[in-house]
Amino acid sequence: MTGTWRWNIVLGFVAAIPTFLVSYASNPLGVSGIRAVYAFTAMFVLSFALRAMLGMALRPPVLRDEAGAAEENKGGQLDLTTPDETDDLNGMLKRQWEAPGAVQTPENPGSRRTSVFSPFSRPA
Repeated sequence: MTGTWRWNIVLGFVAAIPTFLVSYASNPLGVSGIRAVYAFTAMFVLSFALRAMLGMALRPPVLRDEAGAAEENKGGQLDLTTPDETDDLNGMLKRQWEAPGAVQTPENPGSRRTSVFSPFSRPA
């Protein structure tokens, strides 16, 4: 919080003295005094609330350690990059260029067999 409670008292008197002077011109001393006390109390409470809000707004940010921040932000970012598969793609294109009808099976990469494409049929 900025400052001490003395600021609240000063601001309370800043409100109470003009209230008393303006009210004293047309009211008895007791009524003017009560209105000044009300003005002092209202300004004291309002200045306390205002100073509390300013203290929270002007507080410097809390620095956290990197491990705690990383754990807190886990799952907060989405990585949309695709892995680099240029070598795999180049290898497949080279195999097709060498023998357009030959396909290597995953079980036996050294063997080649010819296959003819037909829709809706899985190659064996």
